[in-house]
Amino acid sequence: MVHRGLLAIALGLSCAASAFDAHAQTAIDVVLAPPLYQRSAALRDAVHRDALTPLTSATAIVRGDAPMSHVRVRYSAPAGMVLLLAPGTYDPLFLPDALLAALPPGVPGEVIIPVMHVPGWHGGIRAIGIAAFSPADAPGALIAVSGVDQAPYHERWLAELGHVLRTEKFPAASINFLLGYRMGALPLPVLLLGIGLVIAALRRRMGWPRAIALSAFVALGMYTVRFDVDLIRTFAADARAWHAAGTYGEMGDLYSIADAFRGEAKAVPNARIAACGQTLAPVRYLVHPLPTASWMEATHAALLRGWQQEGDNYICNSDHRRGAVVQTFPGGGQLIRFTDAHP
Repeated sequence: MVHRGLLAIALGLSCAASAFDAHAQTAIDVVLAPPLYQRSAALRDAVHRDALTPLTSATAIVRGDAPMSHVRVRYSAPAGMVLLLAPGTYDPLFLPDALLAALPPGVPGEVIIPVMHVPGWHGGIRAIGIAAFSPADAPGALIAVSGVDQAPYHERWLAELGHVLRTEKFPAASINFLLGYRMGALPLPVLLLGIGLVIAALRRRMGWPRAIALSAFVALGMYTVRFDVDLIRTFAADARAWHAAGTYGEMGDLYSIADAFRGEAKAVPNARIAACGQTLAPVRYLVHPLPTASWMEATHAALLRGWQQEGDNYICNSDHRRGAVVQTFPGGGQLIRFTDAHP
């Protein structure tokens, strides 16, 4: 489910959408999309379905001759549809910052979606990336998508100012990948440095070398304080989850799975562990110096996401192996031991 802390944003954005367009009176849920590792579940929950069909032809870039603050969508979807939207020319499915919009059933339907509140938007944005999904049992289609510019200037400034309040996302598997804070198109450190230089110039008592050095020092300090707020908040949330359920951020049960595999490796000669998809990289780090291997060459596997099961047959991509569960963990992750022959 989308984090409950986003409900207030959803209510505010939905009200803004209905206020801007007389033809789009249907209320829609528009929220900041959750982190990438939770996004597939959030998309399914948005339309209350277990399976979704991506509308590949609808994964496109909406371009406009003028800056766009909203996107108008006409569609046909008997069971509703869910969209991901992000400023720029990238696929929003793979961007950390995106909007998630749940469209109600409509044959046809029409809504207008505000995009100003997603980080990365700025007053000059002329392209919006859209990825559309509909329930697998009730396919839908986009009829027309266009960008519109309907926000007054004061709302644009307020939206860009609100970007500074965005919580930095800290991927536990790659803590070095941080998006940084921005205000519209301007990185926050540049903005703070510029403000400092203006203040120094107005005082007229300080030479430019000292003004630049002092402004950079103050800007760095202010940015660090803003960063520390999110760092402490994220650490506290991850620590609570670890003590309550043994899960840690998007890595879920991987720490516990790695510990269990270490115990297994003492009893299984030449033990090697596999994982499906992007899970293998953090598994390799967590079990070091024990070896990892491909799905077809491993003795064990860490099951977190990206795999399928048919009876005692475990499938990763097109590779099939028979296995048995060694241990199931609180977050739903599993450690399995392959029972068929391996090289």
